[in-house]
Order: sequence, then structure tokens, then C-alpha cells
Amino acid sequence: MARRRRKLWRRRRAKPEEHLIAWILTIAIFLLVIPFLLPIIVVWVVIAGVVKACLGTSWGGGLPNTPAGFEEWCAAELRAAGWRADVTRQSGDQGVDVIAHSSGLTMAVQCKLYSKSVGNKAVQEVFTGQAFYGADIAVVVASAGFTPSARDVAGRVGVHLVDAKKFRAFAQRYQR
Repeated sequence: MARRRRKLWRRRRAKPEEHLIAWILTIAIFLLVIPFLLPIIVVWVVIAGVVKACLGTSWGGGLPNTPAGFEEWCAAELRAAGWRADVTRQSGDQGVDVIAHSSGLTMAVQCKLYSKSVGNKAVQEVFTGQAFYGADIAVVVASAGFTPSARDVAGRVGVHLVDAKKFRAFAQRYQR
């Protein structure tokens, strides 16, 4: 029979009182540090909240953080590009959030502030709204891109899909 080799080293097990001492030291250090860090954390959170409220934006990208704010932002981008833009009322807008006019052209805009890619529904809505308002250009502006299916449908019906960060440049191209 083969002999089993004995381990040359063995892990020493901690005694229960050593665990207790470690926990007591951890809690003591935590209680000593918190009074110094807490005011700094509170001030930082308050200042960050005030800045966010004043700007009305999310932390990344500088886009508004509400759908209504995003619609106003899209209208402001159109105005900055030389269009006369108005936000439509919330209900009964036929899928169009912003109507803009410039030198005889009318643009119907659907604004989507999503965290995920925008699908077909927005394309279908703005396409219907384009016919309802008699617009020359139909656009979906999104903060998070578009699904492949939405791109396919938009290409077939002539709806423009525009990333929010490129919207002003897009509007300037169509401004006469």
C-alpha cells in the first residue's frame, strides 16, 4: 500500500476570540472615520444636486433628463439652427413632438429620450404625423440609437433617424 504523505504545513485556524477582536477593531475604525467623512459626502451630494437642478441635465452628455425637457431641447436645437420651432401639446399630437418651419419647409420631429435603442413604433408615429401636419421632412431624434428594424423601416418610408448629439448639424443642413 502506498503511504499518504503528510502535509508539511497546516493552516492555523483562527480562534473565535480573534474574529471578535477583528470585528471590534473594524467597527471602531469605522466609527472614528465616519464623523470626518460624512460632512464631506453630504456637501458633495448637495452641491451636485444643485448643479444638476440648475442645469436640468443628466450627468452624462448634457441632455435633459425628462421627456418634456428633451422635446424643449430639440426645439431649442432647431431654433439655434435657424428654424421656427414649436413643441406640440402632449396629447393628440399624432406622433409629432416638435413642428419646425424654415423657408417653406416643414419638419415633423419625434423626440425619444430612451436608455435603449428606439424601435419601429417611433418611425411609424412620425410618418403618420408627417402626413397629418403636411410636413416635408420627418425625423426621429433619439438619445440612445435605433434598432436595425427601425433603420430598415425608416429607410423604406423616408424618415430620418438622427442621434441627439448630431441633431443641430442635421437641422442646419436642411435650413435654407
